[in-house]
Amino acid sequence: MATDGFFAVGLDEWRKACSLGLNAACSFLVLACGTGRDNSTTAWSANAVQTYAGISWVRARPAIERLIAAGLASNTSDTKKPRYKLTIGVERIWLPKSIVISANGELPAVHRIRQAQDVLLLRLFVDLYHSQNLAADGGLSRRVYYTKYKKTVYAESGAFIFLGFDCDNSYVSWVTDVTSVHRVEGKSPGDVFFKRIGALRDMGLLEYSVILFEGGGDEAEIIFPIVGPTDTENEMLSVASVIAERLLQPWQIDNSPHKYLVPVLRHQGGAEAFGIYRLRHRPKTALTSAWWASINDLVGQARRLYEGSTKA
Repeated sequence: MATDGFFAVGLDEWRKACSLGLNAACSFLVLACGTGRDNSTTAWSANAVQTYAGISWVRARPAIERLIAAGLASNTSDTKKPRYKLTIGVERIWLPKSIVISANGELPAVHRIRQAQDVLLLRLFVDLYHSQNLAADGGLSRRVYYTKYKKTVYAESGAFIFLGFDCDNSYVSWVTDVTSVHRVEGKSPGDVFFKRIGALRDMGLLEYSVILFEGGGDEAEIIFPIVGPTDTENEMLSVASVIAERLLQPWQIDNSPHKYLVPVLRHQGGAEAFGIYRLRHRPKTALTSAWWASINDLVGQARRLYEGSTKA
């Protein structure tokens, strides 16, 4: 079974499956992963749930029966071998098959999350795919969750302003139902949410990049990534170092107190840096390819523009 494809579940149906318990939610994902082009019909059954989610057959079968009782699935087979049809609504969450089917021999994400025995952790993981916007934010939407970086104008030279960035705090927005279900009462309403995000990071399911945006508003576009898990995302750090060596005094470089010292052209002085989380498993779709191509283009354009400006 190929792991580079993708499948869909209905948003409402997914959350209803979560309300039926962890085993039902896992079973729903496994059955959905086994669907065809209609994202509804599947020949996968309790055996597949056991294989991919690690739920024994004797527990997987009643979990599927709960899905059927709740109207989320129906058995359309008139033989002993079941064939299920899943209910799927108009609003959908698109998911990579690699979260269910083992990739590179590692334990699948759904299996690992199930072992934590927290159905809301699984719901958060899947819901995050609904909120991820690679093209606009480079990962999870800033309207859901991000880390803020404090900005300081550290130095100015020639066509450049050198901005210093240091990690501040992580922020979650409660205005979306992706996050609101995880809010708890009390002085620290985000404690449980942050612990669940931490668990996903510990499992290697979330990547982290620091990205420079044109500004702090929702309409600001990405200028380039400052640092991230790939060589391309780290390339501008090398460019920044070269520009600093050309334009700043050695003592200014050596004494910089900032985590990141980033040169920007003067008209980009309103730029802000955000820590953006990104789901590691991504379907190989045209949208994913377009996002990655745009990152390469942004880095290439910035490198040429910045290096050219120091020679002018």
